[in-house]
Amino acid sequence: MKRNLLITLLGACTLAAACKGPEASLPVTYANPVLHLDYSDPDVCRVGEDFYMTASSFNCFPGLPILHSKDLVHWEEIGAALTDYDEAFHTSVQHGNGVWAPSIRYHDGWYYIYVGDPDRGIFMVRTQDPSGRWEPPVWVVRARGFIDPCPLWDEDGRAYLSHALAGSRAGLKSVVLVAPMQADGTSLTGPSRIVYDGHLTQPTIEGTKFYKRNGYYYIFAPAGGVSTGWQTVLRSRSPFGPFEEKVVMASAPGTINGPHQGAWVDAPDGSEWFLHFQDKGAYGRIVHLQPLSWRSDDWPLIGEEPDGDGIGQPVSDYIINIPRHPSPREGNKKGRYPRGERGVAEIQSDLCAGNGRNALSSEGIGLFFSPPDERASARSGSLGTWQYPAVPEAKWQMELPDGGLRLYSVEQESRSLWECRNVVQRKFPAERFTVQAKLQFHPNPQLRERGETAGFVVTGDDYAGLFVEDRADGLMLTYRVCEKAGKGGEEQMMPLEALSSGTFWVKLEVRPRATETPVPDAVCRFCWSRDGKRWEKVPQTFTARPEMWIGAKFGFFCNRYARKNDSGWLDVTDLRVKPEYAPLEGFVYDEADVPSYTLPDALTFENGRKVKTVKQWEKRRKELLSLFEEEMYGTAPERPADERFEVVSEDAAALGGKALRREVKVHLGGGEYLTLLLYEPVGSKKPLKTFLGVNFFGNHTICEDPGIGLPDSLRYRSSFTLDARGSQAHRWPLDTILSRGYAVATFCCEDISPDSEWECDKRVKRLYPGYTWGSLAAWTWGLSRAMDYLETCPEVGPVAVFGHSRMGKAALWAAAKDRRFAMYISDASGCGGAAISRRRYGETLRRINTHFPHWFTGRFHFYSGNEDLLPFDQHEALALIAPRPLYLESASEDRWSDPHGEFLGLCGAAPVYRLYGLDILTEEEEPAVEQPVSRGPSGYHIREGKHQILLYDWLQFLDFADKNL
Repeated sequence: MKRNLLITLLGACTLAAACKGPEASLPVTYANPVLHLDYSDPDVCRVGEDFYMTASSFNCFPGLPILHSKDLVHWEEIGAALTDYDEAFHTSVQHGNGVWAPSIRYHDGWYYIYVGDPDRGIFMVRTQDPSGRWEPPVWVVRARGFIDPCPLWDEDGRAYLSHALAGSRAGLKSVVLVAPMQADGTSLTGPSRIVYDGHLTQPTIEGTKFYKRNGYYYIFAPAGGVSTGWQTVLRSRSPFGPFEEKVVMASAPGTINGPHQGAWVDAPDGSEWFLHFQDKGAYGRIVHLQPLSWRSDDWPLIGEEPDGDGIGQPVSDYIINIPRHPSPREGNKKGRYPRGERGVAEIQSDLCAGNGRNALSSEGIGLFFSPPDERASARSGSLGTWQYPAVPEAKWQMELPDGGLRLYSVEQESRSLWECRNVVQRKFPAERFTVQAKLQFHPNPQLRERGETAGFVVTGDDYAGLFVEDRADGLMLTYRVCEKAGKGGEEQMMPLEALSSGTFWVKLEVRPRATETPVPDAVCRFCWSRDGKRWEKVPQTFTARPEMWIGAKFGFFCNRYARKNDSGWLDVTDLRVKPEYAPLEGFVYDEADVPSYTLPDALTFENGRKVKTVKQWEKRRKELLSLFEEEMYGTAPERPADERFEVVSEDAAALGGKALRREVKVHLGGGEYLTLLLYEPVGSKKPLKTFLGVNFFGNHTICEDPGIGLPDSLRYRSSFTLDARGSQAHRWPLDTILSRGYAVATFCCEDISPDSEWECDKRVKRLYPGYTWGSLAAWTWGLSRAMDYLETCPEVGPVAVFGHSRMGKAALWAAAKDRRFAMYISDASGCGGAAISRRRYGETLRRINTHFPHWFTGRFHFYSGNEDLLPFDQHEALALIAPRPLYLESASEDRWSDPHGEFLGLCGAAPVYRLYGLDILTEEEEPAVEQPVSRGPSGYHIREGKHQILLYDWLQFLDFADKNL
């Protein structure tokens, strides 16, 4: 698409921004999620040009957050509708209880929010000013188990209320109910009746949203469970049914998990949208925005429809034409959208006003596109997304003049923070972020005997953090972890330092770590400092866990364990929150937006001399290998001198007698090893052609074979367990591969280098501290070590190295460096793999180096945004494989991996292959979808679908290998 101005929003976007002039009405390309914050069960209404959102708050207060937007993409939190509640929420932490799945509506001059409490019933709050005070709750119906209500005022003046049932309280679930309601919305005029039963086709249907359109009553309701479900719509000509059903949006491989529960809303320009959440584990339930359209049969379609079945799939990005306006609080002075290079807007925001309003205040929580180290107020009067896990008491805190917060120690019966009501907490604002603060602990000496403690923590089902305790011998700083806190788990303590003063600084760094699901772990590292400049790191990391229905949070507390007539306190000042988002650059998904570029000539030496013979190419090849090592991958060590092989298990009748299975430890020195899993087909002609690749989640995940052990390298990963056995079998169709006479060998990347910025130097890389290699080079090194073993197996013949996605990038470098690999097969390797980097299409060097800084050597980061300065490009990496065969795969919807750029990378290697008298594919031969092509030692196909590896791909790989391996 041709754009005059493109504003790309990556991750959470909560910006109090303003636009002036004609640019304010230009299209915006946004990226999901639009809010990378835990706003569970979002609901939205529009009044004029203003959108208002609320969300579940469960046991946290202030409750029922109110967010405002002019464009559905930029949001700011402007208040909360619930500041007080039932007595139980004053005296204890009611984990998972309280405020469930609200609906917000505007009717007859009033804003209404209807909320279900599974233990008490359904209540309503209302106001005429959504940013102001809301009236106290009115109980519409008191009934245990009634949840997820939504009102509907009909054209004839009648009113109705839809809702669902919580099975844990009502003893029944998967049904939808409707009741008649007073026109003023304060009570029901009749009993609820079940109007739909979803047990057979829509299990766990809940989260009702009630609408009317074209004579139909529609109930939007998710089903199938929070993390894996789908979005269903019911419709009827009567509010009491009977209702028809249709699934209107579901996830697909390569998309988000369980697109779930949200709001249909129209925009002033007539476009229609659906906001929903994604359950992202420790990061909470984050908010996505989908286009909504209506089919000719009056059923809605949410997202994009790839195959005509009427079931949409979530979009990762989309164009929205809603004009942006100044925020009602910030006016025109707070933000600007200046024009950037190549038509890409660079958004800046002055969020730190002199009055202390800033990134964490309820008056403008604009964390996105904020200046680095955004100062953040911790004052209770501007809590914004700061919450307590219970109704707070006035005696817990005091605002400080400098924007800080004083927390007074609160008496506790238990030392577990799971039961602590006075932890002031903040939602995780991004996948990657840093929090820093200055703490000043002033204990009361009278409390020393029993203890007085303060600290900085990450909370959830597990919690961890930095604790300072006043002891008889002085102040002691400790690091504490409590696993399974909700089940009575005990704290484990690590002493860190005796403090000479109560003043110190704390820092939290959070980074994502991939799991076998679409949801990454949130890995936390705590640091402390005496002066705010020189930092000490806690030697172990902590993996955050979600709590019941909510994500993990970070926060502060101050506690005591004795009853006295006064307390000590903790001052929290200089608080800074720095989310790290993907770089501010436009998504290039249209060939018209690809910048002009010139590819380096693979057959030209650095000194300008031309390569004309294979002998000269051998010298040029060494020059290119050196350049790639220095500027991109880093230099890996040689084969270990003490490498040895140990067969740890063997089964000659595995997989029902179809294969021999062997597990081999390739010992690499220093106590490190990789566990190679090898399957050989029984009865096939030898030597066996073999596929070798790196797996991502453990050998046990590629097959349900119970004989495969759990690799030692994964035992510290709670998310990588034996429960995942066979979970990745769809990527490794062993029956098909073995039936064609091929062997398969694999090992887990974790054996060599964990795919984590903080943990990548564990395992093998710790043995070679002087090397600058990135994780891709380390995995490549592991492939060569696996090849060392395969060479000792007389039954193993030529080996094709292959990989999907990031492992395709690693396999490319392995084939380029190690000529023992007889073939390279790439499945969607994208940027840094087979795709041309200079195209800056989809995934880019900047995005890779931002999200995965450990993949490549540090020097490679210089080329983020400076692709034209690269002394090479990926066509030359592919050329290093010549004259050996190579095959590339792409997918039609995998724009992130740049299918056309991958094909161009393959074609760009042609001059080198011609030196060997070999012709490979040319640009003119780029095929249509699912029309595989090959020429000489090259092959390519583009499959219908997304970023994944399917049986169809393997069938093409096998056909190509039959002829070329």
